Amino acid sequence: MLTVLPLRGPESSAAYHRAFLVATSVYAVAVSAYVLADGGRSAGERLTILGLVGLVVLRAWWTGNRRPPSVVGDAAELTAMGTLAALLGSLIPILGLLLFAWCTRVAQGRRDMARAAAIYGGAYLIALAGAWDSPSVGFATVAIAAPLVGLHPFAAGWLLQALEAAERATRREEVLAASSTELGTARTLEDLDAAVGAALDRLTQLTDDATAFFARTDETAATVEIAQTRGDGAEGLRGTRIDVGELRTALDHLERRGVRSTLVLGPQSARSLGRQWGVELPQGHLTLGLVVVASQLSGVVAVGTPEVLGSNDRDALAALASEIGLVLDRLHLLEALEGSERRFRALVEHSSDLVLEVDRAGTIHLASAQARSLLGTAPEGLRGTCLFDLVHQDDREHVQHLLTEPGRRATVSAEWRFRHRDGHWIDTETALSDRRDDPDMADYVLTTRDVSERKALQRELSHQAFHDTLTGAANRALFAERLGHALERRAATNATAAVFFIDLDGFKRVNDQYGHSFGDRVLVATTDRVRTTVRTQDTVARLGGDEFAVLLEGLADAADARRIADRVAEVLARPMELDGVSVRCRASVGLAFLRPEDRDVEAMLRRADLAMYQAKAAGPGTVVEHSARLEDATRTRHALENDLHAAIPQGEIAVWYQPLVTVEDGTVVGLEALARWNSSRHGQVPPGVFIPLAEEIGLIDEIDQHVLGVACRDLAGWRVHHPDLTVSVNVSARNLESDGLVTAVEDTLADTGLPGQALVLELTETAIMQYPATAGAVIEELRSRSVRVALDDFGTGYSALGHLARFPLDQLKIDRVFLTGAQGGERGEQMLTAIVELGRRLGIDTVAEGVEESHHRDALVEARCKFAQGYLFGGPAPAETIAGRLQLVGGAGSSSRRPARRVPIEHPGG
Repeated sequence: MLTVLPLRGPESSAAYHRAFLVATSVYAVAVSAYVLADGGRSAGERLTILGLVGLVVLRAWWTGNRRPPSVVGDAAELTAMGTLAALLGSLIPILGLLLFAWCTRVAQGRRDMARAAAIYGGAYLIALAGAWDSPSVGFATVAIAAPLVGLHPFAAGWLLQALEAAERATRREEVLAASSTELGTARTLEDLDAAVGAALDRLTQLTDDATAFFARTDETAATVEIAQTRGDGAEGLRGTRIDVGELRTALDHLERRGVRSTLVLGPQSARSLGRQWGVELPQGHLTLGLVVVASQLSGVVAVGTPEVLGSNDRDALAALASEIGLVLDRLHLLEALEGSERRFRALVEHSSDLVLEVDRAGTIHLASAQARSLLGTAPEGLRGTCLFDLVHQDDREHVQHLLTEPGRRATVSAEWRFRHRDGHWIDTETALSDRRDDPDMADYVLTTRDVSERKALQRELSHQAFHDTLTGAANRALFAERLGHALERRAATNATAAVFFIDLDGFKRVNDQYGHSFGDRVLVATTDRVRTTVRTQDTVARLGGDEFAVLLEGLADAADARRIADRVAEVLARPMELDGVSVRCRASVGLAFLRPEDRDVEAMLRRADLAMYQAKAAGPGTVVEHSARLEDATRTRHALENDLHAAIPQGEIAVWYQPLVTVEDGTVVGLEALARWNSSRHGQVPPGVFIPLAEEIGLIDEIDQHVLGVACRDLAGWRVHHPDLTVSVNVSARNLESDGLVTAVEDTLADTGLPGQALVLELTETAIMQYPATAGAVIEELRSRSVRVALDDFGTGYSALGHLARFPLDQLKIDRVFLTGAQGGERGEQMLTAIVELGRRLGIDTVAEGVEESHHRDALVEARCKFAQGYLFGGPAPAETIAGRLQLVGGAGSSSRRPARRVPIEHPGG
């Protein structure tokens, strides 16, 4: 532990030591001269007196060098002085003895004033005793003069001390003033170390044989490094690390006592501290000035002296330590501020954002380095310029409003366009911070970042969201939005506006023949043609696939819209040349006008779509305008469609039969099953209406299977009395896509117990042509189960003779057009005869359809056609009616009718 010395009483001064040495010298010279001049003394006496004088001088030298006093030394000194007084017996030596004794006590600076008074009193009594027996020295003279002589050096010493104290005080003030000035100019810790070194130079000059050092630390470090040293023997301390744990403990001790100035260590404690630190500290006392910052030890200023420093010097050391603490605190704050500024500057300089300081008039006061990368201009080039000159004119008013709006505001985020030095515009996002309350800054700080890529991406995403990626035309969403606005304007202005839908006829064939990539190019070319045909203000959209739409606004009249629609249809009908390939895709166009009462976008689109489908039904390249009649037909169709889904479950689909007879005598040999729809809401719906509708909505398979089942069950009952009777059932093209038809026929025959030859399935040439790959396999499967297959409407489709050669058929049903042709003369009769002869040669039965007049029958007899079907022999009728006819024709015991004959299907010679 460190021992802190108590500091009490008067201080020792070098002035006393100098006065003592002067007095000793005067005394030695005076006594020596007196002894040598006194001829009455023997040589032995002279040597004794000179020896005693030498002893006194040696003691004076010992004391003058601030050696510690001792009792032995005091006794020897008094003995020597008493002996001298006895031997000399003269006034001068006796007065000199008193003078010397007093100066000795004063020079030693003993703090025990009682002991000093005893020594002086002893010397005074010895002088009086010497004067009592000396004839040459008056007793009264010695008694009175001795104190006066003794007080003279005492007064002189105190006077010197006062003068020296004043001088030292002045020098201390100068040292502290100079040190404060130098410390005040320190901007770095290195500057602080240099300033402290200069202060230590000055401080050590105030005290003889002083050494000093200075060390800095932070509030948590366990050791500090000595940064500055001054004085003899202190150079080796520089760079040494010392432990400050004990000093912190001492500081806590002083704080508890309410003291915070300096620590004074005696020689023993100083040596102990040096051993603890591992350094050789200067001999003597060690005074430590503790540098304290924010109640934490931050450094040490140490001064080593042979004697304890005076209180004024300790105060000067404490003031220096306090000044160093203030400077350290300031440097720490400055370092923190500079670090913060460096970090802020680094953030600003290395940020991709541009920072501007502007006033409310728009003048730029400061610009960061990013001005070069963002705007292509050096930061210096922006200072003093007007912000508004850099902002796009469409955004300028908004920016001016932001800078001039009164009232304190929080940070505001805004977007505007900045002009780059090369002239192009940059999309930016700016955070505007209101700094009008800060006198050190301009009115506003703008932090701006380049968002051009983000804006471009947003524009691209927006374009993709509202435009077709293939053609670049508007998509359905954008078209619907613009149509909605057009409906609002139409209601407000009553201006003529129209929408037409475009569907490419034959585009599927182009895709199948040339591939989807080529088809995409056709769609792009179609879009370009439509765009160049309509007006620039019109909206062209691709709704999907090969469907397009055009919105026309600002039309002069309805005829204007019709002319544009006709021109589009005409332009699209022209051949396209792509990669040397010429393709033609005509367009069906549906036109619909916007009405004042229209509010629903989807309803408007449906009207145009309906007109377009009517145009497709009318033929390629047709333009159809939506009308009330078309709307009524659509509503009727939708109602039929809805009711048709429930027709079979509700038992509304009935099966009627039309007889198939021999041409020769009209004998019924078979029946054709026909679907009839007796709707509870629509009444009797013609087959020509609901059959195509069922095919379109996917109900035809269900209807076919229903008719097949009912017809087979009815036939099974009739064959009890007419075992050779057959039934013909029409089959749609969809049944040829898979083997589902074969499975349905097998199940039905198994359920009804009918043989396969009792069933004839009728296929049209169009159905076989639509699925040529699977049709042959299905026909083979059916014939392998003895089911016969008939080709319906022969001669009206494509490649009829090719079908006869490719597919194994059992029956040809000749279309009624050939009967009409037979009326036209010899060529018509030859065509009918050739078809019948072709069937006979191929082993295929021929059945003439649509026989309504007797002359039709005569033509069939002439052509040798065996079988016929038509109203001449009986029209379609319900099963009950057919059952009655069969009873009349083939009942048991009937003599008025020949028994029904089986339709011959054997091959010639079979």
